[in-house]
Amino acid sequence: MAPWHPHWRRSAGEGAPADPRRACAAIIAAVALCALFVPGNAYAASGLARTTDALTGLRDAASLTAQSVCGPPTRSRATCDARMLVTAGGTPVHPRLTRPGTPGLTTTDARSAATGQSGPAAAPEPQPGSPAYMQQAYDLSYLSQYGGVSDTVAIVDSYDDPTAEADLATYRAFFGLPACTSGNGCFRKVDQDGGQSFPAQAPGWAAEISLDLDAVSALCPRCNILLVEANSDDDQDLETAQAQAASLGANQITDSWGDPAITPPSGAFTFPGIATIAASGDQGYLGLTSQYPAALPDVTAAGGTELIPASTSGTESARGFTEQAWSGAGSGCDLLTPKPSWQSDSGCTGRTYSDISANANPQTGLAVYDSQDGGWLVMGGTSESAPLIAAYYAVTGASAATPQWAYEYSSLLNVPIGGSNGTCALSILYICLTGRGYSGPTGVGSISGAVTPGAPGIGGPGTNGSYTQATGSTSAQLQAGVYPNDSTTAYWWQYGTTSSYGENTTPVGAGAGQAPVSASSTLSGLTPDTTYHYRLVARNAYGTTYGYDFTLRTAAPSGEVITALEVTGPRTVRVRGLVDVESGSTTYRFLYGTGGRYRHATPSQTAWGSAGTSVAATLTGLTPHTTYHVRLVARSGTGLLYSAPRTFTTGKGAPRAGRRRRARRR
Repeated sequence: MAPWHPHWRRSAGEGAPADPRRACAAIIAAVALCALFVPGNAYAASGLARTTDALTGLRDAASLTAQSVCGPPTRSRATCDARMLVTAGGTPVHPRLTRPGTPGLTTTDARSAATGQSGPAAAPEPQPGSPAYMQQAYDLSYLSQYGGVSDTVAIVDSYDDPTAEADLATYRAFFGLPACTSGNGCFRKVDQDGGQSFPAQAPGWAAEISLDLDAVSALCPRCNILLVEANSDDDQDLETAQAQAASLGANQITDSWGDPAITPPSGAFTFPGIATIAASGDQGYLGLTSQYPAALPDVTAAGGTELIPASTSGTESARGFTEQAWSGAGSGCDLLTPKPSWQSDSGCTGRTYSDISANANPQTGLAVYDSQDGGWLVMGGTSESAPLIAAYYAVTGASAATPQWAYEYSSLLNVPIGGSNGTCALSILYICLTGRGYSGPTGVGSISGAVTPGAPGIGGPGTNGSYTQATGSTSAQLQAGVYPNDSTTAYWWQYGTTSSYGENTTPVGAGAGQAPVSASSTLSGLTPDTTYHYRLVARNAYGTTYGYDFTLRTAAPSGEVITALEVTGPRTVRVRGLVDVESGSTTYRFLYGTGGRYRHATPSQTAWGSAGTSVAATLTGLTPHTTYHVRLVARSGTGLLYSAPRTFTTGKGAPRAGRRRRARRR
């Protein structure tokens, strides 16, 4: 296996790009009216509901609500920012889980990826809320498989979760992730003093701990995990636990909690060479109140998005997913903290937050296992995005990242468009509304594997839930997205009548950029009325990525049909039909005769197009006042294809042109 080395690419410009919404703010007098002009602000609510349906298996997503698991904060005490999806009656909602097959695979040995070789076994499409789903959505399939080795992500939370290690084992085993236990040295749990005298339990915090552990595992299954449990949710206890995490060798510390306050805390939450990522809160824009420690200048404030696949949003893209701001994501303008040099927004003279974002809406959330609260749950909140970002820093190699890192690499992050988290003054409208450039709910963008070179990424399926664009009786058009990830990349499709495939399209270049590009090909020579399996494969110098298995069915061979018959005289008829054109062109003709015998034929012609191409011909030399049978025949790769027969009767009288010709002969 080839070694994995991060190699950073700096964006062309420092800081946040100019925000075109300022012009809107200067013209429109009302905040609500201005919001209408933010690109992408109108998101299809039905798309969000369908995503929740797919995540939960329910058909009444509108009746579900997101419930805080820890309750509101009190003075000098923090609250967790985890939310659980529940029914109208408060019953936790379980995710719709099907045991996965082999996860999406990447190999670092390009020699094993010759197009004539089949590669690893076929893997089914990942379900929403699963690790493989999140990895694909953020172009992290390769980095999650090979990054984060020897990295330690510390999770600081309050109170005890006595089944934390056992629940983590259940989660990782179900999704096929490598074991992370105290026995193999991957998992470690300590109290705030570094010992084993664990605190008491408290409502909600076990679910928060499970969410943190599972979110880190989802994006960085090879990371070591350190869980530090504070004695309580008191600010001083959490500060002590924070320092303990730093002293025990953490590379990242994730804080899925916060304390909304007017003034910043006095304790230390950041440490040299260690990235601290904190939840921005689940209450939206807080006005004069700020969420700490997220608003502190050296803490990376985790914003929140809602992640929608193309199959439910109806928006086609090479990525296969879209994002917008989650309405609960925290943001703010902290006037008591001087503006850092790496922030360039002009509406707020202090520290603006969030900095970077990831999925947080519980309706598009993560499947989590917590035996203390009944088993499998659907959870979200910026308590989800904070550990996702910590794991992201680990797999990309940004182990000592400060908030400035996101601004330096902002051009390589995903761009959430639309959504808001509250009502802001016109001068700081961008702190509540999300568009291109910096915005409060989502920062400078959402996480993306495009920040560092690696094996290719493969975008999610299209609006129809697959990569199939069109099918004929012997052909199919496929389209997907490929991330070259800064290395010259080629892609091809494997296909066949079983999931062993056996056939390959000709490799096509996808360039060497960072953004996903369209990858389309035509499968030809297929058997009519047959189910085919297919998957996309992409290769560059870092390795080969094998996409998930999908199926299509070719059209039945009876695609040829006569659509119209026009009797133009006693001896002529104009006939029209449709043929399925394969491989660019096909030949066709019309057979006709009386008494059920087709003794005559029009000259053979060539049709160019695709399935359902219109064709026509004129039948001549017919006998007046006679019934004929006619059928269309076209040649395909499997032989001749015939339409169903049609009948017509020629006219009685002679056309005027015919009478003039007979007069000349006399």
